[in-house]
Amino acid sequence: MSSKIDQVIFSFNGSTKEEYEFFMKPLKFDDVVGRISDFIKMRGNRKTPQIAVHMLKLGASKDSLIRMRNYWNKLGVTVHILKYENRAGNVKNYDVKLTKNVKKIPCYRLLNHMYIVVNGDAVLCCADWEREVVIGNLRKQSISNVWNGKVRAEYVKAHKEGRFDELKLCDVCNFNEIVVD
Repeated sequence: MSSKIDQVIFSFNGSTKEEYEFFMKPLKFDDVVGRISDFIKMRGNRKTPQIAVHMLKLGASKDSLIRMRNYWNKLGVTVHILKYENRAGNVKNYDVKLTKNVKKIPCYRLLNHMYIVVNGDAVLCCADWEREVVIGNLRKQSISNVWNGKVRAEYVKAHKEGRFDELKLCDVCNFNEIVVD
C-alpha cells in the first residue's frame, strides 16, 4: 500500500454487535470489523497512513466501549471516543442535554478545518449541511481569501471572546461543550 494519504479515519459507531447493527443499518458488525482490520494489516509496519477509529459514546456499557477501544489499540490504531452531538441543531429529536458544569470553548473545527461542498461553497463546518453559513466560494476566491475572509474572521473572533450565542449554528451546537468540575 503506497499512497500520499496522511490519515484515514473510520467511524465505528457502536461498541457491541447489537448496538453497532442498530445504529449503522444495514452494515454488519463482523464484516466491518474484518474490513477495517484487513486495511490495518495491509499498512503493515509503515507509519502512514495514520489510522484512527472514531467511536460515538452511545448507550452501551463503559466496559464494552473499553473492550472495543482495546481491540483497535492492539492493532496499532488510535481511538477517539466522541460524544453524540446535535450537529449544530440539525439532528432531529436530539434529546441528550448536559446542563451541569458545561462550558463552551472555541471550536476546533472552526479554528482548524475548512469544509468545501461540491459547488465550491466553503461552509462554516461539517454540521452545516444546509449551507446556512457560507464563508466563501472557491470557484470565485482563493483558499487563502476564504480562510482569512470577513465571515470566518467574525466567527473566530466571537469564539475566542466566548460569544457563541450571537452566532448562527454555533448558538445551538454542542460540539465544543466540555464538562468542567
